[in-house]
Amino acid sequence: MARQYNQYDPKSLQTIFLALLIGQLLFGFVVWWLLTENGTFYFNLSETTLLVVPLLALLLDYSGNLFYKNGFKKQHPTEDVIDRLGRLQSAHIVRFALTEAGTLLLLVMALLYENQFYLLFATLNIVYFISLRPRIIEFNNTY
Repeated sequence: MARQYNQYDPKSLQTIFLALLIGQLLFGFVVWWLLTENGTFYFNLSETTLLVVPLLALLLDYSGNLFYKNGFKKQHPTEDVIDRLGRLQSAHIVRFALTEAGTLLLLVMALLYENQFYLLFATLNIVYFISLRPRIIEFNNTY
């Protein structure tokens, strides 16, 4: 029986990226709006959550990058281009999801503790997420 290939659509990766970005931006805007009335910006080294939560978000970003890089080590030269594209897309999606998880963690902590310190790191994580936008140049360099 002949093997059926899934059609790869590069626009789907852009759509997934934009949907995740819009979700982060909307939730970030809502958190910012809620914290403008009664939120404060404070940093105290005696509170461990102020150190652990941003480090956990950085760990999620790092693990997303690690998964992304390890996804390409498993490729073989004889592998079909469609299979490589599928691997590339799934590696991107996992990387996006882990980065978004870090942002959402920071935004939830900003709401729970009413501290804009977490909002600052969430903004930085969103800027990092924007830098992960899939590009055709990246595909050309990888393959």
